[in-house]
Amino acid sequence: MKNILFSMSGGTTPVINSTLYGLIDEAKKYKLFNNIFISKYGIDGLIKNEFISLKKLSTHRLKKLKFTPGSYFGISRNPKITNLIYSKIKKNLKKKKITHFVNIGGNGSLEQTIEFKKKINCIEQIAFAPKTIDNDLGDKDFKTVFFTPGFPTSINFWIRILNLVNIENIGAQKHDKVIVCQTFGRDTGHITAACRLFDLKNELPLIYLIPEDQQDKKKILKKIKLFIKKYGRAIIIMGEGYKITNFNIYKDQFGQSMFGSSSSSASQQLVNFLIKNKIQSRAFVPTIIQRVNDFVYLKKDNEVAEKIGRRIIREFIKNKTDFMCTLSKKTSKNGYFYNTVDLNLCINFKRKLDKKYLLQDKFNISKKYINDSLIKGDNIFP
Repeated sequence: MKNILFSMSGGTTPVINSTLYGLIDEAKKYKLFNNIFISKYGIDGLIKNEFISLKKLSTHRLKKLKFTPGSYFGISRNPKITNLIYSKIKKNLKKKKITHFVNIGGNGSLEQTIEFKKKINCIEQIAFAPKTIDNDLGDKDFKTVFFTPGFPTSINFWIRILNLVNIENIGAQKHDKVIVCQTFGRDTGHITAACRLFDLKNELPLIYLIPEDQQDKKKILKKIKLFIKKYGRAIIIMGEGYKITNFNIYKDQFGQSMFGSSSSSASQQLVNFLIKNKIQSRAFVPTIIQRVNDFVYLKKDNEVAEKIGRRIIREFIKNKTDFMCTLSKKTSKNGYFYNTVDLNLCINFKRKLDKKYLLQDKFNISKKYINDSLIKGDNIFP
């Protein structure tokens, strides 16, 4: 008897359920398993023995799942799992006769999956499906992991939003000189950098504050004043992990900073600083709507997420195990292919924004970043 289990961990994305849809639909198509389970609220479900059978999920509900943003069956952020907890998980998996396991998540979930393959020997085959809108999971050159599902839709959100922010900034510049927009990204600036797509001709008064390129706030102030003198206004796009001043930053059980739950924010601290320097400013922080929306979702992003799920099942058919399924970049322009990467090669698989993509001392991003890290044109971005 073979049963498969799916789990989701970490933050959600607009297309995470599409990966789940691909997994479920492909597993049903090949009739590989006696039962298909998902753990309720991610790893918590494994610990608490809370599994939901998806075997009888109707075709209508399954298709609806494909286009549902957020995590339909719940997620969790867990601390490092102890050996005692692993024993409990193993016991629960054996009760359900789980032989195959797929974990969907970001960097923390990838680490968990690697640990699972070491500690849970009752699982015959194990795989990992990446998802993170931060796009910080993968290699720095975007070749092994071109982008992670959910990232393109998040960027599309920002392109649409920045258009509205720009309209507001034009009209209100006599009062609000500066609008400070805060993107997701604890210590990586991929979302912030990709907002350069909104201004490919580099004609707008946009200033990019990237966590990998921390600058003194006096230097930032000088740049803003230059922009106000030139354009009469400025829009600042900054990563949530950019440090302006110290404030209380709360952390989740896994030890990751939760900027959306902290005592202040980078954008608010910058607004405070600018107001003290007699520059009227306003903060814009969309928080969770960056990762849970369907009004700017991209068809291609959804398709990639689904195909990653389907590919995992097909790899299981070939008796492959201990792998991550992802999208890799071809050497040819805009080319990509679905790829599997051994989990042993995915240790510390976290990428920062390489400084070669920054226009030094200009608070700007080079077009090389757009060329290297994103599929452009109608393929993904409208």
